[in-house]
Amino acid sequence: MAHGSWNNTDGLLKHVCSGAQGQIWGVNRGDEIFYRASPNNPWQKLDGLLKQIDIGGNGLVAGVNSQDDVYIREGTQGTSGMGNSWRQLDGKLKYVSVGQNGDLLGCNSSDQVFYKANVNAAWQLLDGLLTQCCLAGDGFYGVNAQDQIFYRPGFGGGWQQLDGLLTHISVGDNGQIWGCNRGGNIFFRASRQPGQTWQQVPGALRQVDMGNGGHVWGVNAQDGIFNFR
Repeated sequence: MAHGSWNNTDGLLKHVCSGAQGQIWGVNRGDEIFYRASPNNPWQKLDGLLKQIDIGGNGLVAGVNSQDDVYIREGTQGTSGMGNSWRQLDGKLKYVSVGQNGDLLGCNSSDQVFYKANVNAAWQLLDGLLTQCCLAGDGFYGVNAQDQIFYRPGFGGGWQQLDGLLTHISVGDNGQIWGCNRGGNIFFRASRQPGQTWQQVPGALRQVDMGNGGHVWGVNAQDGIFNFR
């Protein structure tokens, strides 16, 4: 069972994510980008515009803008810093997830799913259709337009459906899975392994991030920002 409670923090965001060193990244409804080095530090507005953003275990930050262009942040890997500039990658995605080692998984406006082994590799099309996806230490996770949940052990594996219905899913480096459904209800399970079941967590969120290092953040329908601890 997930033990803790949601604590509201300052600011308004439509999407939030957190890194292994406790750093937090987010974007607001105007696609403005914000960073804070820890929950005790103030938000800092950065250059650029993105509609969604994610950070991987090695500090790589990637995001997509309103035209579905894909960007990475230079100067963040291996540090807890905010970096110094954005570099556009090839391809078009509506959502991107960064893995533990800097690989990328994303889905485009047609719900096609793509994988990139590193920022300099080519995008590879996977089978299946997803509206949102997540890279984790044990493979790929995602949800489709019918809110069905899927897991894949890696690039060479096949998709396996998990029980439950979610519109957003996030998996941490500890194997914990968090998600939200269409009604804003929050769910948690300790892992995807047999015997583990979904448990509803009090509260209501539109998006939740099970970040690296066990940090859990989320935003609600009013763009309020919450940390679970």
